[in-house]
Order: sequence, then C-alpha cells, then structure tokens
Amino acid sequence: REVLGLPAFRGAEARVLAGEPNLDRSVRWVHVAELPDISYLLKGGELLLTTGMGIQQDEGVRRRYVNELADAAVAGLVVELGRNFSEMPAEMIIEARRRGLPLIALGHEIRYVEVTEQVHRAIINRHYEMLDMVEAVSRDFTDTILGGASIGQVVRQLAGIVANPVILENSAHQVVEFAAG
Repeated sequence: REVLGLPAFRGAEARVLAGEPNLDRSVRWVHVAELPDISYLLKGGELLLTTGMGIQQDEGVRRRYVNELADAAVAGLVVELGRNFSEMPAEMIIEARRRGLPLIALGHEIRYVEVTEQVHRAIINRHYEMLDMVEAVSRDFTDTILGGASIGQVVRQLAGIVANPVILENSAHQVVEFAAG
C-alpha cells in the first residue's frame, strides 16, 4: 500500500484489481521480469513489475503465472498496460482474487528504475529507523538495569515499549511479575 503512494506511481493511474486485503504485505525487494516461469527464481516478498511480454499469448500460461507467483509468496504483481495488454486479462484478475495476490494495473508507462530506486530507498530507510529504535530501547534498558531497577520496573518498561502485557515466569511457569502495558 505504501509503495503505491511513492512518486514513481503518481500519474501512472495505478489500479488495484485484486488482493486489496493483502496490500499491506511487506515488500522485501522489487524485481522486474518478463519471463513466464520466473517464480522459481523468487524468494518471497518481491514486488514484481512486468509489461506481460512473456505471458501475452496464452490464457493458460497467464493462469499458471499468477498461481505460481502466489505460491512463491510475492508481495504483489504490477502490470504495465499498453504494450502487451490494453486491459488486464480477466483470468489474471480471477486467479489473483482467488489467491489473494495483490494485482495492480498501471494505465501509464513508468520508469522501472525509478520504482526500484524509490522502493529500495524506502526499505533501507525503514531498516535504519528500526536500528535506531532498537539502539534506543537497548540504551534505555541498560540505563534502567544499571540504575538498580527492580525486575518489576524492567517488566513495566518492556510492557510500555511493546504496548502489550508482559508476563515474567520462572522455570516452573509461575508468574513472577506482570505488567499490563
């Protein structure tokens, strides 16, 4: 969902045709491919960009393509319309909906290099943000412990950080401390 808000997608008339409930899947990487049998090369979490060149001739190939991408756990499939398809083939929409695969049609040509740069920059920035957060939490816990905090204080601090209840048990699974969060 966030990816579709990037500048590279503005003006492309991006339309979500299937998989709307799964638009919040994590995008691990962007991959551009025109091969009809690309799925075995994927690891999952990819946002796949294509013009549909390798699948334009055969309905059965398109059905298999969508199902194999769903099996490969791609984050989503973005198809640029115009070169190979004037509109998204119905069987691709049907299969993507059935499998919950986000399928996005682009009404206008976009520069794939801009998409990959922007998405990868966003992924890297998110990793840096998480590293900063982990460092801050680690520093706070170290200060708390070195400051002589009780186990109860540490458990309450953790519950506040994760915004969830925290239960500390001993090896006999008896509750030692509890914090509501």
